[in-house]
Amino acid sequence: MARVEYTLRSSSPLALGLGSGEVADSHIVHGQLVARPTVHSFFCPECGLLWFQASSPGAYHAVLSRRCAAHGNGTIWIDWNNDHNRSLPLRALRYEFERLVALTNSGTQSALSW
Repeated sequence: MARVEYTLRSSSPLALGLGSGEVADSHIVHGQLVARPTVHSFFCPECGLLWFQASSPGAYHAVLSRRCAAHGNGTIWIDWNNDHNRSLPLRALRYEFERLVALTNSGTQSALSW
């Protein structure tokens, strides 16, 4: 298992450390074994902010296009990647829960859509 550090960013210069988790050392991508961990970061296509960052030494870093909270729903959950979701630390899960509650309370129809 590889250790991963998670950071949430906004347009302000401050960043919120969400803690650390662990991801598998290897996995299957398009039918081929990748012998190093993969971590995901999110880039907002609207404002250009790299708003969610996962880092781990020696890992393969994948950047996904996903809208930040200012331009979309700002979810850090990846419905097709259980390794990523399982590796999220408690602080990151709390962020995700609070985001869903806020979207639900605001009457936003797309609270669960990415």
